[in-house]
Amino acid sequence: GDNYGPLDYDHTHIFNIWYIYNLPSPIHGNRLLGTVINDWKLSGWNTYQAGANLQANVTTLNSIYASTPSGATASATTPCLQTGTCLFQEPNGLWASQVTASTWLGTQSVNNLMPLLTCNPAANLKSGQRFNPACFQAPTTLGQEGPLHWPYMRGPGYLDNDLSIFKSFPTTESQRVELRVQGQNFVNHPNPQFNLNGTNSDYQLNFNPCGVPGATTGCVTSAIGATNNNALTTGKPEFTTGQRLMTFSAKYYF
Repeated sequence: GDNYGPLDYDHTHIFNIWYIYNLPSPIHGNRLLGTVINDWKLSGWNTYQAGANLQANVTTLNSIYASTPSGATASATTPCLQTGTCLFQEPNGLWASQVTASTWLGTQSVNNLMPLLTCNPAANLKSGQRFNPACFQAPTTLGQEGPLHWPYMRGPGYLDNDLSIFKSFPTTESQRVELRVQGQNFVNHPNPQFNLNGTNSDYQLNFNPCGVPGATTGCVTSAIGATNNNALTTGKPEFTTGQRLMTFSAKYYF
């Protein structure tokens, strides 16, 4: 019953258009100018696709729950009492030094510990925002887990416009030279993108009360963090990608 929902490659709206247009030939009576100016062709390709399902592509938005200080082990035995890194006592009587699906839910059959939803993370978004991180909250009761199915949150869409102008110049009866000027993403439109630096920094929900990942050295955690404290995760991609690329080429057909 839980194995359903939009797939990771779902793009609900996709639009592609390709065209070629013969430009006017305004020169008449002058063979030299006509050869240079007449008979140019314009071609282009425009594409747009809506963003993919964010939940299917970013499992639980890479949630990080309260964990031990850097360098400590994830032992669920009494040594954590001696080092002061215990977080809570499990139903089996052992103490856990990390919040994981295994320690929190008491089973290793669950892969991900899901956060709770306090509101619709796909509703009432600001400009450029793909989800509302304030709607996610860490489970607060031992054994509690959030829903497996979230409202449909789309990642950033993709827009690209390519344009070229070209003309063939006959050299012999069966041979010709083609000159072409091409602009890929000629409008220089930037596409927003999550995780462009490879660290998941701008869509990572961090419920560690000690702070952001990598900043927990010397911190003794005492409870799971209730809300996300990763300031980089605002629901809006931190990065953009794409730039105009101009190409000038000549091709000889023989």
